[in-house]
Amino acid sequence: MDKLSVRFTSHLKSRGDRIRIALIALIIFFILSCLFTAFYLIQSSRNRQIVIEELVNQEQAYFEVTSISVQDAFQRSAEDLFILSEYIASLDGPPLQEQQKAQFRNLFTQVSTHHSGYDAITLLESGGDEILKIVRTGETASALPAESLGKDTQYVSAAALECGSLYLTSLTLAMEGEKYRLPHTPVLRIATPLFTAEGEPSGMVAISYRADTLFDLIRKVTETYPSEFFLLNQQGHFLINDRNPEYEFAYLFPGNGEDMTLSFMDEALAEKVRTKEKGFTLSEDGLYIFHHIYPFRETSSSYTTIMDCASCAEEVSWTLVSFYSESYLKTFTRQGFLLNAIELIVIFILISLLSILLAAFWFQKSFRLRYIRSLAREDQLTGALSRTWGLHQAERILSSCRETGNHCAFLYIDLDRFKDVNDTYGHEAGDEVLRNISERVLNLIRHDDMFIRLGGDEFLVVLSSLRSREETALVAKRIHEQIIRPVTSESSQEIVTIDCCIGSAFFPENGDTLNAMMNISDKAMYEAKRSPSQWYGEIMGGAEDTG
Repeated sequence: MDKLSVRFTSHLKSRGDRIRIALIALIIFFILSCLFTAFYLIQSSRNRQIVIEELVNQEQAYFEVTSISVQDAFQRSAEDLFILSEYIASLDGPPLQEQQKAQFRNLFTQVSTHHSGYDAITLLESGGDEILKIVRTGETASALPAESLGKDTQYVSAAALECGSLYLTSLTLAMEGEKYRLPHTPVLRIATPLFTAEGEPSGMVAISYRADTLFDLIRKVTETYPSEFFLLNQQGHFLINDRNPEYEFAYLFPGNGEDMTLSFMDEALAEKVRTKEKGFTLSEDGLYIFHHIYPFRETSSSYTTIMDCASCAEEVSWTLVSFYSESYLKTFTRQGFLLNAIELIVIFILISLLSILLAAFWFQKSFRLRYIRSLAREDQLTGALSRTWGLHQAERILSSCRETGNHCAFLYIDLDRFKDVNDTYGHEAGDEVLRNISERVLNLIRHDDMFIRLGGDEFLVVLSSLRSREETALVAKRIHEQIIRPVTSESSQEIVTIDCCIGSAFFPENGDTLNAMMNISDKAMYEAKRSPSQWYGEIMGGAEDTG
């Protein structure tokens, strides 16, 4: 292991350095966690948008299929209606003889039996009087007796239409007398006028279509995913409401929820539905997707040689709405990207380990740089500043004092009897003495002061911001007391005692340059050496710069 590795390992044993590494690791962990969290949130948001787009595209595709299926169902109903009207017209229309009524009864019964969606097929006079009515009950269809026939005025408007036109009522519930049939059966009535050979109105033929068969068809297309489904009429009333079934056809019952429209549930969605053919909206509750369908938009007949069947008197539209809750969106999004708790814990553990490794790497690199810098700036044996770097810093202090008018002092220190320690106990013991003395001096002086090893057993202390010579002498006395304290050598197990001489130079009285201050303090030190009873020397007045 090289010297740098040894020093680095010894530094790691220091509590302060361990705390420093821990703080660095925490900072790195915080930064990496923030970056991961930001990335996670951005990706989650992007994934959420992708999920929403996929759901919208999927639902719109299902709605298109539903629209086609509904249009196809009504297309077949319109064709059946026109076939019946064509057959009646071939017999010159109502009024009919009993034999013709029997033929119509058989034809109507066959048509109704083969189409489970027909609730009733009715032949009426222009004034609305029923001539013949086939009603479906369960799997069979039968004609009502003559005494049960009545007048149905809701089709009167159909008599005024042109040949080949369709009359449509709004979606409502089937009636029995003056009450709605139980259980409630949604129906949609379509009719077409009848004409004589001379073109005179002669009556109408009508089909009462069971809308619940359409509802079942719609539900089959949309039941693949766990969404709530709504079907609305043109006024925004609920025909199907998975969330609140009691709102279905509530508008038909005054005082019992006729105001429960889409606007009551979500005004923003209702506004979009009024202005757009299809689309979606996001709310706090979740995602709404809507699509308008037009059951009779594509309705036409192939029997154009007999009558024009290309037009509808009224365009009916419904609105399909699917709702995906916010919890479902989160679950669906999580399947694509979001992580569960265990995965997040593992990721943060990995981030923690990476943070510790990066912190140790950074600290080692920082230590290496500090170590290389210290080789140039510090004496590796004593921890004092090196001669070159120390004198450079001393020049900086002198420049600062010249600018601010502050005082400073140099203390030139020379150790006595140090050579005897090396000769008697060996260089290892001498190094121990130098390290011990340097540590004492470094602990004694202030943070702004400097301790420089000039070479061998000579040192220089630079004291900044002093007020008087007396203060300089007091610091020199404390340094001398520390140096003459006995040192126990671990290598030789001997108690070693040395002495020193200290010479001082005071700025600016003794000089205002580095060379002048060094020369004066050096001379003062030698003056003290020449006197057996003196350890401290100072020179009053200035001296020429020996530069």
